[in-house]
Formats: sequence, structure tokens, C-alpha cells
Amino acid sequence: MEIHERFARTILNGFESYFAEYQNITLAARSRFEVADWHGIRRGAIDRIDLYKAKTTQVLEYVQLLAGDDLRDLEFWRSARGIYAGLVEGHNNFEIAETFFNSIYCSVFKHRKIRDEYVFVFSAQGDMPPADVSKVYRTYRLDGPIDDLLVRLLDDYAFNIPYEDKQRDIGNIKEAILTELAPRFNLNTDDVEFHVLEHHFFRNKGAYIVGRIRSGRRTMPFVLPILHNEDGGVYVDTILFGSDQVSVLFSFTRSYFLVDASIPSQYVLFLQQLMPAKPISEIYSAMGHNKHGKTYYHRCAYRHMKSTKDQFNIAPGIKGMVM
Repeated sequence: MEIHERFARTILNGFESYFAEYQNITLAARSRFEVADWHGIRRGAIDRIDLYKAKTTQVLEYVQLLAGDDLRDLEFWRSARGIYAGLVEGHNNFEIAETFFNSIYCSVFKHRKIRDEYVFVFSAQGDMPPADVSKVYRTYRLDGPIDDLLVRLLDDYAFNIPYEDKQRDIGNIKEAILTELAPRFNLNTDDVEFHVLEHHFFRNKGAYIVGRIRSGRRTMPFVLPILHNEDGGVYVDTILFGSDQVSVLFSFTRSYFLVDASIPSQYVLFLQQLMPAKPISEIYSAMGHNKHGKTYYHRCAYRHMKSTKDQFNIAPGIKGMVM
């Protein structure tokens, strides 16, 4: 195996190790929520952010040993990029794996000399893997009383601790649907379905059930926030309807969700269907993949600048303080 291939495989192995540990931290969130370990959830969220830097630093040490003086040779990187592209071809998470490669390169060249022939400014596989979002949500068909559907839904998303008062929660959700949603969204057709992402989203002291209601060609996003009563039970706090309300929930900077998404692009695409005005880069970031969120944003910004004659304007305000 030539040095370029060993170099590329080392980076990919580093990515796989990073992603596996990232998932392990994420998977612990459910158990921590059930026992009200809020410090543990916060610690996990911080650890997950820190993990990326720790893993890229570790991989950088390995590739320095492998490449030696060639580490700063751009032709060496050109060859390594080609091999890495072959290794991640068809990979379920190739887009995040390519961003990981970019991070190693940027650690060496201090974010300079960024060219597509050396790093993945763009990807031959496109911006995202082809994804069938139907694989990541459960379908509940409204073929009877809405109470029965809500019972099935809450049972499927139950924790290892009981609901404080499940019947009360079902009644509250039903009332909200009938009073807030039904007047502007037809629930009387025979094709009404609830599509619900298969795993909870966790952040701080909340767990969130995320989905949409479909009736004909219309859809309505919704979120059910689940809170802990600090006495061994959980309850549904409210129900959020519409893209605007759901988008606000996914807009907290550096307060990322922990969600068991082994193929993040599938969740990202589903969420983008719920929030069409929210950039995909922000959805990646909201799910904790903030480094790839920046990659996606850069690609969109680059394409925009290539297709417009708009000029940059200096933002008013104090330099360094403009948000």
C-alpha cells in the first residue's frame, strides 16, 4: 500500500472513529433524560463539540508521522484527495467524511491554499447523499378516532419512566389540533397521515417529538416537547404547529440537538421539508454537525457569488462587534 493510500485511509479511519464516538455520546442522551441527569446531558453536548477538535488533532499527529516532509506538499495532497474520494464513494455520510478531510488539510495549511484539487471545496458526489426520508419516520394513518392515533404515537415514543397523565396529554393535544389546526387544515379526508421522525431530539431539559401531518398535498409541521416533572414522570408540555414555530426551535446557536441519526442527511432533508426557508447548513449545525454546516454554507455562498454581481457592503457599527 503506497504512502498516499495509507495517508487517506488514516484520515478516513479517524473520521469513522470520530463518528462512532459522536454517536455514543448522542445515544446516552435518552438514558440521561430519563433519570433527569441534566448535568450529564450538558456535559455530553459539550463533549460532542470538543470531540471534533480532539479527533482531528489526533489524526494530524498520525498523518505527520506518515507523510513527513510531504505533509506540506500540495501535490501530495492532490493525490491523497483522489484516493480519499474513491474511499468515500457511496459512503452513507460521505459529505461529513469529506469535511473531516478538509479539517486535517486546514490544520496543516492554516486555512490557506484552499483549492478544490487539494480538498473538497465541492464533491463529485454532490452536496448530500441520496436519501429516502421515508426510512426515518413512522407513519400513523388517521383511520379512526384521533385519540387512538395519539395513544399509539405516545406509546411508541414512551420512555422507561411513565407519563405523568397520558390521557390528559392526549386530550390537550387533541384539543389543540381541533381548535388551532382543523379550521385551516383539512383533517376529514381519507388520506390524513402523521409522519414522525423515529427518534427523539434532546436538548437541555427537553425531549422533542418531531413530525408533520399530511392531508392530500398539504403538510403541517409539528413538534411535541416532552418535559420531565422531576418526580419520575414526563408530560407533553405543548404542541407547536407550522414552519415558523418549528424553525425557531432549531435556531439556537451553539445549542445543538442530540438525536440518534446514523445517517444525518436523511434527518436534514426531512427537517428541510418542514422548514423550507431554513438553510440546510443551519439544519446540519442544529443537529451538531456544525463543521459540515460551515462547509455547506461556504458552497452556497461561493455559488451565489459566482452567479451575481452583488457587491459586499461594510456593515455599520463597531468593528469586531457586528453580529
